[in-house]
Amino acid sequence: MNSIKNMILKNEIVSGYKLPSERVLSKKLRVHRNTVIKAYRMLVDEHFITASQKPKGYFVTFGPQADFVDQHYLCRHFEPFEYIVKEEFLHMNALFSRLFYTSIEKKLISFATAMPAVATYPIDELDAIVKDLIEDKNSDIYGYSNPQGLLALRKEISFYLEDMGIHVGTSEITICSETYQALDYLIKLVVSHGDCIIVEEPINPDLFDLLTILGAKVITIPLDAEGMIVDCLENLMLKFNPKFILTIPTFHNPSMTVMSLPRRRKLLDLSHRYNVPIVEINHDSGLRYEGHSMPSLKSMDTLGTVIFMDSFIFKLAPGLKIAYIASSKSIAKKLSKTLEINQIFINTLSQHIVSAYLAKGYYHQHLLEISDFYKHKRDLTVSCLEKYCGAYLTFDIPMGGSSVWCKLILKMNQDALLLNAENLGISFAPGHLFYPYGNEGDEFIRISYGARSDSEIEMGIALLSKAIEVTIDQKLL
Repeated sequence: MNSIKNMILKNEIVSGYKLPSERVLSKKLRVHRNTVIKAYRMLVDEHFITASQKPKGYFVTFGPQADFVDQHYLCRHFEPFEYIVKEEFLHMNALFSRLFYTSIEKKLISFATAMPAVATYPIDELDAIVKDLIEDKNSDIYGYSNPQGLLALRKEISFYLEDMGIHVGTSEITICSETYQALDYLIKLVVSHGDCIIVEEPINPDLFDLLTILGAKVITIPLDAEGMIVDCLENLMLKFNPKFILTIPTFHNPSMTVMSLPRRRKLLDLSHRYNVPIVEINHDSGLRYEGHSMPSLKSMDTLGTVIFMDSFIFKLAPGLKIAYIASSKSIAKKLSKTLEINQIFINTLSQHIVSAYLAKGYYHQHLLEISDFYKHKRDLTVSCLEKYCGAYLTFDIPMGGSSVWCKLILKMNQDALLLNAENLGISFAPGHLFYPYGNEGDEFIRISYGARSDSEIEMGIALLSKAIEVTIDQKLL
């Protein structure tokens, strides 16, 4: 009690300062909690501190600012930032966020989020690489790296992209932690508040939230079985004068569609004709289970209007958090400057690990192995959907990726369906989440199977069938 009082008298802790809780301070000082309670009560009695319920805790209320702290509305609530936080941050899709964390916490058999399977992480190879890096005693792995990214990693990515028909040098590649971070930096470079961006719909809710939070006006364009309906695009471009067109042409998330070659050509033609750049996200194109690979828009681009983004998060290991952007030298330089301002540089150790993994030639074989792994998951999921839900759902069998985009045959309340599913121990992603303007989506659900075991897939889809039946019965009642 005397120690705290002396700190207050010496202004080492001043009015408004929140003291540690009774439990925390007793643990820190290794004394019984009752000792701390008694000391705090004595300080309260002598008017050095106040016990508060809202906000909860013990606060210093002694000195020239004490009356002000006691009277001022913001200070009494103690969280002035809550009054100035931008409203758009508070409106991010709460349901999608909840479904994501439910998937991580494994409380349910979750088909709600497209996550990689732990079994696909190349742990043995990564462990060996980390061991080699540490034994080399090279301090570079613990230090700073170039804001544009480790040169050795950019060289390896350049070699890898050559096989995809994308010819970019190291000066045209920027390393980042994920594709959404890449988008964040790109938008900050080129988009002013209210500028338009054209994106495909359905669209992932967190992607839509990112674009709107950064001040962009999002204009959506519909999809069909051949991907973006490019015939609708020219009128949108003329009307809204977009800063760029954002597309996931191969295994689009959530629909898993693949943009046809004629549409890719027409999209590029419109981009060149109206001088509107294209941002191409390449999430799952390496996970193809049949058919021929479709050329990326970047590989078909002759005028340099396409910016290409890809990530190792799903196809290697999410904890490494390495992605990259292939653009022009000028854009790459500006992106690295933006990254430098925001966080100086990307995790150096992760960059060395991914660089070594690519240099040792592991990645190509790894993609073949995980494609076989996820193909098995897809085939099992499709088989179970046909077996248990064939009377309730229709779907196209995706040629790649890690989800199935399903259409409900009968109209039903998706909120009720999700509630019934969660009561049975499973979850999924309702289709309306992917239609931000609320005009469509009630007839769709997304089933993401990537992280689920075989037994979870079988049991989960059987339970989904029961949830649909319960929802139909409720509607009839």
